Amino acid sequence: MPTMMAVLLLGPLVQGAQVAPPPDTTILRKTAHAVRINGAAPRIDGRLDEAAWSQARFFDDFIQKDPVEGAAPTVRTEVGILYDDDAIYVGARLYGNPRDIQSNVSRRDVGAGQSEHIWVSFDSYRDRRTAYSFGVTAAGVRIDWYHPRDDEFALDVSFDPVWEADATIDSAGWYAEMRIPFSQLRFRDEPVQVWGFNVDRWIPSRNEDLFWIPVPRNVRAWSSRMGELVGIEGIRPSRRLELLPYAASNARLRSNPDPSNPFNPSGREASLRLGGDLKVGLGPNITGEATVNPDFGQVDADPAVVNLSQFEIAFDERRPFFAGRGCYQCHGTGFRGRTAVSELLSLTDRLRQLILDRRSASELKQAAREEGMVSVREDALENVFAGTTTLADINKVTFVE
Repeated sequence: MPTMMAVLLLGPLVQGAQVAPPPDTTILRKTAHAVRINGAAPRIDGRLDEAAWSQARFFDDFIQKDPVEGAAPTVRTEVGILYDDDAIYVGARLYGNPRDIQSNVSRRDVGAGQSEHIWVSFDSYRDRRTAYSFGVTAAGVRIDWYHPRDDEFALDVSFDPVWEADATIDSAGWYAEMRIPFSQLRFRDEPVQVWGFNVDRWIPSRNEDLFWIPVPRNVRAWSSRMGELVGIEGIRPSRRLELLPYAASNARLRSNPDPSNPFNPSGREASLRLGGDLKVGLGPNITGEATVNPDFGQVDADPAVVNLSQFEIAFDERRPFFAGRGCYQCHGTGFRGRTAVSELLSLTDRLRQLILDRRSASELKQAAREEGMVSVREDALENVFAGTTTLADINKVTFVE
């Protein structure tokens, strides 16, 4: 009888115990095909009505990551890839109700989380660690960043390459079109290229995140989980050379010069300053940079901020030569996690304290609901707790009353 009681008492305890699920080690294997353009290259107008796009091999096998992980998409997405000697072209047909499409106009790299958008990511080295990402919103706003390591949420938003993108909305949904020059990517000098590749479509009206190959929620990875982009042949890495020279002068004329002044008896002063920044590629993965007599007179001043909190504010580095260089930065991409969230989000005292205590994303989401707020996306909250929040994370972590 005591044995029977022990079994009955322990049964509910064992049944109620919660064990964290093991990381998902299943990796999807998919292949996308890039097609060399035979004829004129498409014009980047966000319409996909040029003859070149009829040659592309579009794919639509996307999978939900949010809100139902692993489920089929509720709307259709088609993506095709073309290329020529100079650039790679990405075209997308994004179906949906045009009345539900959120298309806010903003600056580049700002506010993308509030607009429906699509972005593609290339592991052009195929090292399964780094990647270059390019995206466009339904309003035609460009977004881009660099993944310095194998982490979906490790973003270097200071990466600002020269490329084109546009988007248009019609009765069936919207279209996106991108042109990314090969000069803005780094890849090996090989006759046949095989790159890592992935695509993400974010639909804020449905809180739906669609990936070609989604990284499971309980796995921290990105490039190592990508599919393959094949079909690119006969391209060569470009010689990367950027020169930014400057010339500046000033003059001062005095109305009442002092003839007895041995240094300036005429009262006239003039000076000329010359200098510049140089960036040159020394190899596929080495870049040399130099500056001579740098001048920062053209740099924007830090914005005026009224700080009513107890947290300090860290501004972005705006000097061109020093921007994006980790050895000169104290705060990563310019924002500290706690400062950014406290300043840019309207949080209650309880939510702010949870962030400072670095509590789990699920706890923060539950507290937000109890406070009458709804967390739109929680997948970027891990960087908040780690103190490495970037502007792209903040765009994803929004609270709506």
